[in-house]
Amino acid sequence: MITILAAISSISLFAEKEWVNVFPPLDQYEDNMGLYCFDDLNCISLGEVFDVRYTKKTNDGGKSWYIFSEVDLSDRESRNLNPTRTYISDSNNLYTIYYSRVFIDQSSDGGKSFFETTFDELSDEKDTGLDELRMFNNNIGAVHSMSRILITKDNWKTYEKAKLPQNQYYLARSFYFLDSTNIVFYNQNIYFKDDVYNVQFVKYDVLTEEWSLYSSIEKREPNTGYPRLFCLDVVNDSVIYAGGHQGIEKSQVLDIVWKSTDKGITWKRVLSSINGLPPYGGIESISFRNENHGIACNKYGDFYETTDGGESWYHYPIREELRASNTSLAWAGDTPLFAANRKGIFRLETKSSVTEVSNAENIKVRKSDNSLDIAINDESFTDYNFHFYNSSGQVVNTSSVKSSMGYIFQTVPLPDMINGVYYYVISSNNTVYNGKLILIK
Repeated sequence: MITILAAISSISLFAEKEWVNVFPPLDQYEDNMGLYCFDDLNCISLGEVFDVRYTKKTNDGGKSWYIFSEVDLSDRESRNLNPTRTYISDSNNLYTIYYSRVFIDQSSDGGKSFFETTFDELSDEKDTGLDELRMFNNNIGAVHSMSRILITKDNWKTYEKAKLPQNQYYLARSFYFLDSTNIVFYNQNIYFKDDVYNVQFVKYDVLTEEWSLYSSIEKREPNTGYPRLFCLDVVNDSVIYAGGHQGIEKSQVLDIVWKSTDKGITWKRVLSSINGLPPYGGIESISFRNENHGIACNKYGDFYETTDGGESWYHYPIREELRASNTSLAWAGDTPLFAANRKGIFRLETKSSVTEVSNAENIKVRKSDNSLDIAINDESFTDYNFHFYNSSGQVVNTSSVKSSMGYIFQTVPLPDMINGVYYYVISSNNTVYNGKLILIK
């Protein structure tokens, strides 16, 4: 164990962690259908392999899992229809929707069996699938696609169809309930006025059947690329986080997280990180255990964790085995869980403690057993040079750290070092940061 003494007092922060596979995929073609935790210990995960749907459960916070049920769908009309996701309302009520057909596959016994809720009169319309479902409680819920919304007040025994204003709204995946009769949807139909892209939420009043503009997430100049929202997490009655992406120059993409503290009326961008990936990347899943501690990811293996409500983020080193589509995140107490297509289930487990080395203006440095974590608040997304010296002035490590909007920590591995005094210099153009470490085994 290496103890760190710095020029300033060190304080204990969150632990260094790594993703551990706790339940491998049942098959190389297993699709992730959803992940949800009911409390600190009890969680559920849904997966599908060809025509068999598996329900997996844990009673120890995700450390171990068992197969609760297997449902063979091979003799059903709904087989091979590209399931979108299973939405989990509580330990009994599960809802699967599909890309290829307008119906809901329901379970009222925790996944032991499923039954179809069909909407046959809608099957001939051009929009042939469903994108997202949410339940306000065990009776009231909504499901939508790009151009239709269905609303129930009796757990899908009956439903109403909401009318969308023609050519005005193009509903994307994310929506949430303000209350039992008001629903807020993300409008992906790019609103263009006065050379500005306006990213909007719109509200539907179930009682009056009226639509209205609810809020604008942000406005962007067209030449900077317009942002799009893909996922959101309603943490409590006031705080919401939303994730998405923004295409920028040179075919790069920004991973973006927005935060609202007034139920989605106003928004602030709290994460904006270049991931260097092709278009259609960006934050795909986001989950917060409370209004301060949360985690977000894209499908290319980038994970970001915050413990201070988005003021700073830790960017986990990318691991190839975590690159996957259709990702899900959940919290078993204070431990994040992750599932994705063909990857199984992972748990973020503690490796070692972390201490703060520097907390100067625009730069933060933290030290774990085998690395430094560095965050530089500089919206120019500049590459900074990192040099690590021993007391004789010899360079023992060099690396590159990219700045970001806000504080996004990046890991710089450290070589095996003996006891002694070490110095680091972080520089770019005319900007220089430096610090001192004393290592004692």
